[in-house]
Amino acid sequence: MNFLANYFKYENGLTICGLTDELNVFYVLNLLKKENKNILVLTSTLYEANKYYNLFQTYTEDILLYPMDDFLSSMIKTTSPELKLTRLNTLYNINNKPCIIITNLMGYLKFLPSLASVNNNKILLSINDNINRDELINKLFEFGYRKESLTTATGEFSVRGMVIDVFLINEKHPIRIEFDDNI
Repeated sequence: MNFLANYFKYENGLTICGLTDELNVFYVLNLLKKENKNILVLTSTLYEANKYYNLFQTYTEDILLYPMDDFLSSMIKTTSPELKLTRLNTLYNINNKPCIIITNLMGYLKFLPSLASVNNNKILLSINDNINRDELINKLFEFGYRKESLTTATGEFSVRGMVIDVFLINEKHPIRIEFDDNI
């Protein structure tokens, strides 16, 4: 790949066009090596993002995918738990080391909370922990969970008295939290 440095220029404001998919990959890999900081690759569609992600995986492990459904109607009605989990993993790993982040246009346009709030927002629960039920419910709202009468999909939770059902986005089934006062 070093021979490509003789052919590629890396300057701000430079537009490169007409490269094959493989040459695009080599260009970005050389840029990552030269700049040693995160690089965002923006594609038009989720299909293209996945295609480039697979191409980059052939040459490097320093690659992250931030996928978002292409259609606005699918984002409003329902979102894929697998895509949510992939996005969360990308956000979690984005500052570990310089890498290439690939996303499609809808992923680029998606509003994100600040990185500090993502890294500091964790809840660890164990049996017999002392936690305020209302504080837990408020935390779930902060994390973007939706309150429903019945928990049936990821990203939802329901409250019935001292019982809270939560469908975590990385689980196949919801979990139940039963309170005895604040325990």
